[in-house]
Amino acid sequence: MKYYLIALLLLFCSSVLAKEVADRLAWFNEAQWDLSTEIQSANNERLNELMVNLGELWLRRDGALGSEVAPFIIEVIVKEPSIVFTWFRQHPKHYASFVENLVVV
Repeated sequence: MKYYLIALLLLFCSSVLAKEVADRLAWFNEAQWDLSTEIQSANNERLNELMVNLGELWLRRDGALGSEVAPFIIEVIVKEPSIVFTWFRQHPKHYASFVENLVVV
C-alpha cells in the first residue's frame, strides 16, 4: 500500500509539473511577439515574474527553446541585471550553461 501511495504521489507531481511547463510554453508562444516591449516597460515586480517564467523555461529547455528564451533573458539583464542574477544564484549550474551558450565560436 505504501508503495502504491508513493507511486500515485510521483505521478501526480509529474503531471502537475508537466502542466506547469505546458502552461509556461503556451505563455511564451503567445507572449514572445510583444515580450521585448513588455520587458522595456515593466517595473521590477513584473520583470521578476517574467524572469521566473523565462528561467523555468530555461531549466527545461531543449536546443530550440534555449535559443528562443536566451535573448529575452539578456534583455532583462540589460534592463535590471540584479533580477536575473538573483534568479540564477538559485540555479548556478544553469547560469554556467547560459553563459556557455552565449559564447560565439
